[in-house]
Amino acid sequence: MSMMTKVFVVLTAVLAVAVSCLFIATAAQWENWRGVAQARETERDAAIAEKMNAQFTAQAAIAVKDQALRDTSRALADAQADKQSLADELAKSKGDLAKARNEALAFEAGRTKLQEILGVTTGERNALQKQNQDLVAQNIDLQTRITRMNSRNLDLTTSVTILTDQIRNLQEKLYATEQQLLESQQRVAAGRTVPAEPDAPTKRGRPRRRSFARDYAEAILIAVVASFFLRAFVVQAFKIPSGSMKRTLLVGDYVIVEKLSYRFGAPSRGDVIVFKYPHQDNDVTVGKSPDRLTFRIKN
Repeated sequence: MSMMTKVFVVLTAVLAVAVSCLFIATAAQWENWRGVAQARETERDAAIAEKMNAQFTAQAAIAVKDQALRDTSRALADAQADKQSLADELAKSKGDLAKARNEALAFEAGRTKLQEILGVTTGERNALQKQNQDLVAQNIDLQTRITRMNSRNLDLTTSVTILTDQIRNLQEKLYATEQQLLESQQRVAAGRTVPAEPDAPTKRGRPRRRSFARDYAEAILIAVVASFFLRAFVVQAFKIPSGSMKRTLLVGDYVIVEKLSYRFGAPSRGDVIVFKYPHQDNDVTVGKSPDRLTFRIKN
């Protein structure tokens, strides 16, 4: 074999070896590429599945977030409603506070006014106590005067009784004297002389005669005139007709009224007085008039 043939054979063998090696390498590379492609496809599938899972998870998270957002919105609305309610309650509380402050100011003003009234009332009470003391002193004085007047009235009654007895005795003596004169006249007419009585009153030589009934009539007339005069201008008795003066004067009580005090002076505080009701002239009312009781009731 020639050199050229040997070279050709060698080259052919080398080429065959090279092609085999290349084919083996290509096959190996193909397998590698196929494995890589399968691995990448698997990774891609896994990535797609992961992305899908992530998408599902994201959708679930979005749904949860939407629910949470709705809950948050509802809670926010409730919070806004509570805020509005709290704002209304705050405004109401402010109004109540302002009202309470106004009431406190009014109470303070009322307390101050009451303190002033209490001071005035205390002053009036002290003045009334002083007036009461004066009235008690006047009452004691009036009671003393009443006692004196009662004593004087008793003395006058006794004097009137004594004078009445003396008048009765004088009338009896006068009646006896008239009887003696009558008998003397009868004796003179019968022709018998009788010495004249030195005490027998005469007028123009005739005895003075007064009847017993006339003397009594004159005494009664004088007593009636004096009673009407005293009742009209000095004193008068009254009966309490109503209970308007209870705890001071009771229904059925009798009072004696003197009528001279207010003719010389005006009524004073604390006087108990009797007057005629202006619309009914026949009714007597205890209260205020020119007539005044001769005594004052002590409280």
